[in-house]
Amino acid sequence: MDATWIEVAGLTIRAPVTAGTNLLLAGQCLLYYRSLRSSRAPAATLWGAFFLLMSFATLAGVVKHGFRHQLTENQLILVLWMSNLGSGVSTYFAQRATAAVYGVGLSFGPWFNHIDVARVLLGVSFYLILGGVR
Repeated sequence: MDATWIEVAGLTIRAPVTAGTNLLLAGQCLLYYRSLRSSRAPAATLWGAFFLLMSFATLAGVVKHGFRHQLTENQLILVLWMSNLGSGVSTYFAQRATAAVYGVGLSFGPWFNHIDVARVLLGVSFYLILGGVR
């Protein structure tokens, strides 16, 4: 499958629609983060962390979709790692925030609750992102 390419002010951008969408999403996430950071409510703090990390992940998406042709293999791996790590960890904060808002707990007894489930999923995400399974 061929990618679309455009040139803007001498800069070649691969997949400009995808890169542009990622850029808009990153900006929107930063706006949400800014509006939530002044709140002291636990759920707002957790949602703020989610939006901040998602903005980093989508900014990495701008680079990986728009400029991957200008990156070395190691640079591309670093950008992919940052994108995956940002989106994976942000999911952890979204799970915690949702549980805080609704007061709903996923519980498998008194010894394993929703926070433990989120931590296990975060650990599995780190393991997979850092190359645990090849």
